[in-house]
Amino acid sequence: MLSQERTKILKLRDLCFERYQQFGLTKLLAKIRERNQYDDINGYNVLVNNELSCAYDPDKVLDELAAASKAQTFGSPFESRLEGTQQGIAFGLNPYTDWALAQLKSTPTHWHIFVAADYYSIGDLDPESWFELIENPFAHTDRYWENLWCWIMSYYNVEKHPAEQRGWNAKATVSSASQFIASGQHGFIFHNRIPYLRPPSVKSTDKHWLDGEWKGHVREQSKDDLLCLWSILEGKKTIYCTNPDVKDDICDDGVGADDVVCFSAHPSYGTFRPYYLLPRGITFPRG
Repeated sequence: MLSQERTKILKLRDLCFERYQQFGLTKLLAKIRERNQYDDINGYNVLVNNELSCAYDPDKVLDELAAASKAQTFGSPFESRLEGTQQGIAFGLNPYTDWALAQLKSTPTHWHIFVAADYYSIGDLDPESWFELIENPFAHTDRYWENLWCWIMSYYNVEKHPAEQRGWNAKATVSSASQFIASGQHGFIFHNRIPYLRPPSVKSTDKHWLDGEWKGHVREQSKDDLLCLWSILEGKKTIYCTNPDVKDDICDDGVGADDVVCFSAHPSYGTFRPYYLLPRGITFPRG
């Protein structure tokens, strides 16, 4: 890694660390990476980082991802070097949340928590562009991320993105999204119910893996993580999900049903359009 590039990465790392500490989110990071948490899994609990110090080494991340990519390509065994440590490959929860928190200039008055099932297979993550993804998630093609931010910007009428029958005809930009977050009213967290990574041999579209993970203690631990996050954040909070199970899991534990919005389509689908979302109270201004 070039010296100039490393300096830029370390600067972003330190900013992200500062934001997680500022908003009390280190409690959630520690919970996910504690020794007995997510120990009986078919995956690697190395996405989330709990090493919020200068001991966090970007080179270890690149080595981990390169080894996983090689294992996936050649079908060879993979042994994580980060498991058993507190360092993860993200700076905090995941690249999306790391970036979103880094844009904040003050404490938001409304936190938006977008909940997905899980992230990716560890073998799918590109070591050549990993830290670029944290620096600018908009620089890489990701329909989930693009559609979600079109939704956010349209909902708050920051930018008007009329919807076509097959999806969106405009994109949110990193500059407009960053400016919106920096305004200080809205904070965004993108949380994975399964906060660890699939093995290199398991594709990110493999539903059998997802079903298998829920059969153990993962769902209950995931529920506890979400409730922990809810208790940490101050001010108004809303959870957005695509699975009614999320509402079922948390609404009996102090989270009001009105604070959980369940979309009728997943953001990565072409059917994720503004006028077809549930509940009916979610509406958009027409451009």
